[in-house]
Amino acid sequence: MHLYGAAGHNLGDDAIALAAAHEIASRLPHAAIRVASVAGPAFTRRYGLPSLALNRRSPIGMLRLVDSVRRADVVLLGGGTLVQDRLGLSRFRGILAYARQVAALAKAFGKPLGTLAIGVDELSTPRGREYARDLLALVDALVVRDERSLALARSYAGARPVDGVAAADPAYLLRHHPAAVAAASRPSPHGAYAVVSLANEGMEFGPLLPELTSAVRRLVERHGVDKVLLVAMDTRPGEELAVFRRWLASAPEVSRWAQAVTPRDAFEAHDLVSRARCVVAMRLHAMIFALGRAPLVGISRTTKTDSLLRSAGVRGLGFAEASSGARLAELVDEVMADSRALAVQAEHRGEQEDLARQGIARLVEELTVGRSAAVVEAGASG
Repeated sequence: MHLYGAAGHNLGDDAIALAAAHEIASRLPHAAIRVASVAGPAFTRRYGLPSLALNRRSPIGMLRLVDSVRRADVVLLGGGTLVQDRLGLSRFRGILAYARQVAALAKAFGKPLGTLAIGVDELSTPRGREYARDLLALVDALVVRDERSLALARSYAGARPVDGVAAADPAYLLRHHPAAVAAASRPSPHGAYAVVSLANEGMEFGPLLPELTSAVRRLVERHGVDKVLLVAMDTRPGEELAVFRRWLASAPEVSRWAQAVTPRDAFEAHDLVSRARCVVAMRLHAMIFALGRAPLVGISRTTKTDSLLRSAGVRGLGFAEASSGARLAELVDEVMADSRALAVQAEHRGEQEDLARQGIARLVEELTVGRSAAVVEAGASG
């Protein structure tokens, strides 16, 4: 069973692959699991899961992709927001083009094809809508991340009925992985700290940084926080690490309290975020790690984070709103004072974990009944 998502650089996407592989293995205990990743062998060294190096930018890489689909018993796409064109899309570039390629290969080789709680975003280009329609027509078992994704999938499918279900992101289940349980049992070396998680992706952060500075100051001066960890969920230097460097350089006072941190793996990222006194997050998976476990302020920039904040009752602001001086620091005070909200979010988190399990159970049942489960290969590509 190949799972093709976006693991390798983004620790949230790693969390999806790890949690999904663990849950699949609990249902198919004799399955062999392999993870294909843009990080190649580094993914195996980091997590101990057999991996497949995946590089769509070279002819050899494309041949490896074709061969990996050919060797699969079942092909799974996801998780992550695979149906999106916000970060660019062409015939051979972009995550949606990639998902469409994998789906076409699966059908060409006669492989059953499902999706692992993928996100479906609002598409802005005719090519995006065409590729989404093509992809949805090939899927045998459609599982999406939330009700908004399901509604969008149905709108993109055109006249073809979509028989899909809304589940939840598999990353909700990462805390039950043995490695995450082991990390949680160890004492934290950081004392009383808060976390800030941003997402770069070419956005203009200049107006937001003073508001973040005010929020950080509020955490230190009013809420017993000794330091603030700027947690990079994407390990590439050009992503949020670049934003953190600019922020620290432009606001020397922040350097007295804050330090940029690149977790060594998804388990450390999960542990850092879930134990924080407060989390201010743009990244979806930082929000998921914190939900119901640490007071959370969201800064939303996409459909997926809008959906989480709304459904879980999390206080937050849109990116433009937060950048305009719209009371980010005041929201910190509110979430730190509202213990009832944290309890409500913990209950919502439990519901999401149940939904994530149900989504995986549905895929295992629908796509493996009557087939050999001797090989389950979970792959991820960015």
